[in-house]
Amino acid sequence: MAEDCRLILNEEDFNVDEIDGSAALFHAAREDLPDVVKRLHSKGLDLDTTDNEGKTAVFYANRNRSLHALCALIECYADFDLDEIDGKAALFHAAKEDYAGVLFLLKHRGFDHNITDDEGKTAVFYANRNGSMGVLCELIERSARFNLEEIDGKAALFYAAKKNQGGVVFKLKSQGLDLNITDDEGKTAMFYANQNHNMVSLCRLINCGAKFNLDEIDGKAALFYAARIGHAGIVSDLKSQGLDLNLTNDEAS
Repeated sequence: MAEDCRLILNEEDFNVDEIDGSAALFHAAREDLPDVVKRLHSKGLDLDTTDNEGKTAVFYANRNRSLHALCALIECYADFDLDEIDGKAALFHAAKEDYAGVLFLLKHRGFDHNITDDEGKTAVFYANRNGSMGVLCELIERSARFNLEEIDGKAALFYAAKKNQGGVVFKLKSQGLDLNITDDEGKTAMFYANQNHNMVSLCRLINCGAKFNLDEIDGKAALFYAARIGHAGIVSDLKSQGLDLNLTNDEAS
């Protein structure tokens, strides 16, 4: 199996039908080889396949404390129940290693993101300490508890602006974060939301009172987005900056 796993990792176009994919999957689960799991998944292997004892790869990854492999299986949508895995260990590992998809799927199954370890630390703490911004913002958006003094709010704000996570912007603002804060280049979250054409985060910034000028954002795109979601406040803010509300799709802003 070790040889098959090396083939899986090193061959660009390996054929899953030419190897014992199930055996390779179980080996990867036991030996904590997440990249093998992901490659097998990309080739269409059923990650929920069982062995002669009815055990899955999730079972073996959990039993062996193969947390990289377990998180890879979860993120690749292998089936699992919270009572058959160490959800707490998976949560903290995901926080440290930036497996944002794992956070979403654990929450979807009803797992408490605010659970603490033996030192009283939360997933928010570990995500922040490790610079795992994807996970940190996922936690914030999924209503994990946090205080601004325990996280890098500025980094979370800029990540949310770039990744179009308007909910994160709102929750950071509700904790008192200054949305007009700048990075080392003097750029704001508004700049990055606009640069990435992220209208969700851009309009959320406007709605939360971030400063802006029409010449630094795509006002037309923001206007049409606000119209689609029925947000009169954003329309009003754009108008107060001088935007022509009679623009049409064929006109330049």
